[in-house]
Amino acid sequence: MNLETIYPEIPGLPYVITEHSGLAEYIGYFFALAIIASGVLAVIVLTIGGIRLIMSGGNPTGRKEATDMIKGSVLGMVLVVSSFMILRTINPVFVEELKLTELPPTQGIYYFNGADRRPSPMAETNYRNIPEGYSQILYDCTEGPDLFIWKFSELNFGNPETASIQTVECGGTGDIGGVGSFKMAFKTPGIYYFLGEGCTGYMSQANTAGGQLPEPFKNKVKSIKIVNNISSNILYGLIFHATNSSSSSGPCSVPFLILNPAQEEACSTAEIPVSASATFFVWNGATPETSGTGVNFYSEPWGEFLGARAGKLALSQSVINNYWAGTAESLKFTSYKTGRPPEYRALYKNFFQKPGSISLKGNYLIALYSESQNCQVFFTDIFNIKQTEFLATGNWPTFISVIPIK
Repeated sequence: MNLETIYPEIPGLPYVITEHSGLAEYIGYFFALAIIASGVLAVIVLTIGGIRLIMSGGNPTGRKEATDMIKGSVLGMVLVVSSFMILRTINPVFVEELKLTELPPTQGIYYFNGADRRPSPMAETNYRNIPEGYSQILYDCTEGPDLFIWKFSELNFGNPETASIQTVECGGTGDIGGVGSFKMAFKTPGIYYFLGEGCTGYMSQANTAGGQLPEPFKNKVKSIKIVNNISSNILYGLIFHATNSSSSSGPCSVPFLILNPAQEEACSTAEIPVSASATFFVWNGATPETSGTGVNFYSEPWGEFLGARAGKLALSQSVINNYWAGTAESLKFTSYKTGRPPEYRALYKNFFQKPGSISLKGNYLIALYSESQNCQVFFTDIFNIKQTEFLATGNWPTFISVIPIK
């Protein structure tokens, strides 16, 4: 760095300001300069006071003003000398050569050149802001999650589909040489989208909420990685939808989740043909019994609530366990309201033949699938399936997923 101001060397001062001077040298320089300036000013005032005293003659007012100036200047010189002597007595470093003690480096994320480090932001849009010669990221820590580095060849994170991602473990270093821009994030629980199969290629940061997929992942997701928080019993799952609204009826995927509640993460390599939006849920796979007592299926709308003479199947929590999936035809009604003739019972034996309503006895996700893989997801009671968008768009429930959630 070139100095814009020249600081002259003052005889007797232990400080010389150069382009390599630090804060300590500047503080010492100006402190010593202030002491010298105070002494010079006191001498000037003393001289002016003496001249005025001589020239006052028999003028009492002029004589008093000159005497006050002389007394003030002498007092000022005494204070300056006294302060200097007191500081020197306490610690000579205060007035001779001030030094700042360097603090040891703290843990964190730094630019690194193999020897020295500088604090690094979590994202940099322009490589010109990276300190010259610093082509590495140092992740200085003793314990912590992995660090992801997204490296872009263009400025402002441009052309993300060609970006590369590097994983840096705690205490390790990553390479940012030749990048146009970069961003970083810690590995946290959630769901990660990938543009390549087998959890390869450009990936998203951790997602914990559904809705429309961001660019460049919309309709381009090829695989996903689920990272669960086992210690807090937070297990993520999702269903992809071809529609922009995850609550609408339309083409969708099967539920994605890690069926082993003790497994922390897993990659799904299956190609996902529909991915405009997603339904997220927190799966209660470790303690499903706390979600509720089960789900009831009826052959008539409002089957439980208005006293209609409906057929009923109670799918208990012990049967659902932590995940149940099966055909609507397998949901056979085991009881009927009194008054239903044998002809009705013979004609409508299961939920496929007569889907009327569904009652949730706790926290459950219900996904109704048609034969053509269209679906609609529900988190509350379905009082009348005929009035749902699912049936209104020409679908018929042939396959059903029941998932206990939190």
